Amino acid sequence: MELVNSKNKAIHLENHEDKWNNLKELVNKTLDDLETIYIEAQEQALRKWFDEVAKSMETVEFRRSVKKLSDSPHYIDYPKKIPASI
Repeated sequence: MELVNSKNKAIHLENHEDKWNNLKELVNKTLDDLETIYIEAQEQALRKWFDEVAKSMETVEFRRSVKKLSDSPHYIDYPKKIPASI
């Protein structure tokens, strides 16, 4: 009787150990997948942010160049030749 109980106990423990190992592997795989997804999402967010910053910098540079052109006296309509009567 003790031998049967020991055998049943051993089988029962092995089944739980196998289930625990399977569950542990599943959890580890899921965590690895989540880490990969997180890293990819973070890279995409950083790329999007960098693109927005680059676009903003281009806009600011363009506005600065337009302002420099409009403040410059070289772009005022002066006649190319000054008349001799002046």
